[in-house]
Amino acid sequence: AAQRCREEALKYKFPQYYYFAWKTQIALYVNLKKLPKAMTLLSQMENDTRLYFNGYGKVECYMLYGNIYKLLQNEDEAIRYYEMALELSKRQTPQQDNESIYTPLAICYRYKKMYEKSLAVINEGLANLKDPNIKVREFRMLDTKCFTLYFCERYDEAEEVYLKMQDPKFDSIRKAVNTIYVDIYHYLYHNDFGHAITMAHDIKEPANRYAWLSKIERKRGNYLVASEYSDKAYTALQD
Repeated sequence: AAQRCREEALKYKFPQYYYFAWKTQIALYVNLKKLPKAMTLLSQMENDTRLYFNGYGKVECYMLYGNIYKLLQNEDEAIRYYEMALELSKRQTPQQDNESIYTPLAICYRYKKMYEKSLAVINEGLANLKDPNIKVREFRMLDTKCFTLYFCERYDEAEEVYLKMQDPKFDSIRKAVNTIYVDIYHYLYHNDFGHAITMAHDIKEPANRYAWLSKIERKRGNYLVASEYSDKAYTALQD
């Protein structure tokens, strides 16, 4: 189906559909955890950007490389590709707001413990929003900024961002973005341990769930229970 879509898009000169077919096909293999296959297809897609549509699709290639390296926890390479994507997009399509680049780039900087750089990137993204009607993009960036501020223990600033996230204009898209981590941080800030624990139990990935439960119990002063959860988190990571 992807091949047929590319053939039709090439025939009728629709580059967006041509590379959409590539991206969909690559995303399938990424979701199946077949990353060598995904990288092979991505290399083919990148080669096509040299052959067809005058380089259209190059930004998407860089973004996909960034996404795959981020998944592989190779933040240095992910950052390199995201920055290449951002620079090229700014030159070629200045009308784009590039939230899909700013957000993962800021997250990668946070993983590298480059917190000020992470916040600078996400602030630039927020300042660069183009279409006020696409609220989900603003909300995702606010969520990323809020988490980073909480993580850095800049709680008052984080709470200001969290308050912005409660604006009724975001009600229709709130469920589409997983805000569980900033919600837990918010409850911890207010010592509302009951809600924090309830939300932590909703985290599906076991190691992550136990790590957050350990964090909550430490905040409560239950260090023995926190230690037990840390042990469970470590065990889950080994499984």
